[in-house]
Amino acid sequence: MLLAVVLLLWAISVRIDDVSFIDSFSSAGMALMAFTSWL
Repeated sequence: MLLAVVLLLWAISVRIDDVSFIDSFSSAGMALMAFTSWL
């Protein structure tokens, strides 16, 4: 699931030619990683 989110963000960043927006998702990514490791 986390890999799918990262790939989706990568595809968006390639499309808009700007990777700086990915930093805004880093905290959500850490929360998602913590939740999935808890399962």
